Amino acid sequence: MALATMRLLDTDVCVAFLRGTSSLVRDRLLRGRRERFALPSVVVADLYLGAEKSADPVAHIEVVEAFVDPFKIAVFGREAAREYGRIRALLERQGQPIGANDYLVAAIAVTENYTLVTGNEREFGKVPGLPIENWLKPAEK
Repeated sequence: MALATMRLLDTDVCVAFLRGTSSLVRDRLLRGRRERFALPSVVVADLYLGAEKSADPVAHIEVVEAFVDPFKIAVFGREAAREYGRIRALLERQGQPIGANDYLVAAIAVTENYTLVTGNEREFGKVPGLPIENWLKPAEK
């Protein structure tokens, strides 16, 4: 029996769900089994940052906590730290750097064997061996 693909949600996908800007993201998250999804600790930190910077931090923190609560949190631990070093050194040698938090998210995804769900294919597509699904791509006609 094949194992179900585990998916790690990037910040842009979480924000699309929270803002209600993508019916595809909403439908896939609501239809999917929550145990097949995880949030990187780095993304959770980004969500809290956004809430703190909002006009109503208290209300937005409550929304973030309600969203985050059912998900497994994939932490940036020792193995991810080693993978971070490998990915960052490789991409910098190639002259293809990505965002600071993107290195962290990619390292967690690679270490935990997750497929990364993101709209940011331009950055994450540079990471060798990182499976990506783009749920934010406009529907093709």
